[in-house]
Amino acid sequence: MALLTGCGGGGGNATFSQELAKDLQSQVDQDQALYGVPAISEAVVLPNGSVWAGASGKADAKSGRKVNTDTVFAIGSITKTFVSALVLKLAEDGKLSLDDRVGKWVPEFPRSKGSSASLRQLLSHRSGIYDFVDNPAFGKAIENGRLHWTAERTLRYVRDPYFGPGKGFHYSNTNYTLLGMVIERTTDRPLSEQIQTRLLEPLDLEAIRLQAGSPPSANIAHGYTALNASPAQGRFGQDVSDGTSFVPNARVSQSAWAAGGMAADARSLAVWADALFGGQVLKKASLDQMTDLRGTGERFEYGLGVMGAAVVQWSELVGHAGQIEGFQSEMWYLPREDVTIVVLVNNDTFRLSRIVDDMLSVVIPQVHAAALDRG
Repeated sequence: MALLTGCGGGGGNATFSQELAKDLQSQVDQDQALYGVPAISEAVVLPNGSVWAGASGKADAKSGRKVNTDTVFAIGSITKTFVSALVLKLAEDGKLSLDDRVGKWVPEFPRSKGSSASLRQLLSHRSGIYDFVDNPAFGKAIENGRLHWTAERTLRYVRDPYFGPGKGFHYSNTNYTLLGMVIERTTDRPLSEQIQTRLLEPLDLEAIRLQAGSPPSANIAHGYTALNASPAQGRFGQDVSDGTSFVPNARVSQSAWAAGGMAADARSLAVWADALFGGQVLKKASLDQMTDLRGTGERFEYGLGVMGAAVVQWSELVGHAGQIEGFQSEMWYLPREDVTIVVLVNNDTFRLSRIVDDMLSVVIPQVHAAALDRG
């Protein structure tokens, strides 16, 4: 299934290449069959602003319900791009400073746990603050479906820091839980509402939402994991859904919150990335700060809520990846080509970079060829 549209960027009502759309859908179908993931949903925004979205596979393996381009997936840590953009907008408005200390806004967070770190250090994962996900006790607690998860409950699982503020890089979901609390205390409004009114409504993106405020519609993908799965659970592994409209389920989406609790369809997410990196969301100075990528000692660089990676055959990528129970996601903007891509799957144990590489191998040569044709 495929969808071709124009988007609100500089392309106006530009038309997506029918040839490229056919090639992309063929690749999605091939990848879904080859790699054996339940479903794949993808989207592309070209330099002219035209958008393609395609999908293949099953949103729900048990019922046989097919995925389509409107199906909503959990997007995990891509949520961080929205939270970072909102913090930067509040800084633009003078509501806060990136150099504010955590303790100014969350005074109950102990200094011994890292409250002297700045908001900038939270955004860039250079605070040293412990990641609650690393605590085995959190892993056990999250299995208890009766618990109602709040930011305050999540912070109970934060241990002593890895290092002092600014002394290194360590990816920590706690940083973004704290930033979510800062946003709510700065604005005196729920984080979900602020994301909706300040970021999504201006772009007419109704299908994206922070689930703590409002779960998505009934057209959701079920997430699957092979971890601890039994053969009786089928070839895709364990279905981690819980019968609610939260994805992957209520307990995980609520505990992830500002660090990874959002859900979206691929097309809407691609339009978001195109707008964000195309300068429609933030002022240039803020976007420059966001995309000022620094080394991490790992295979990627990091700015303020965005990742960057050099890919030999396709120059460079900036955006974010996400992984949450039952789902994986990648959202990338290629500055040199001015192309945005999104790939979503409802499986958390497959190496998603294979599908991303396949997608780029279809898109980028045709973009380069079109640029040469234009002179």
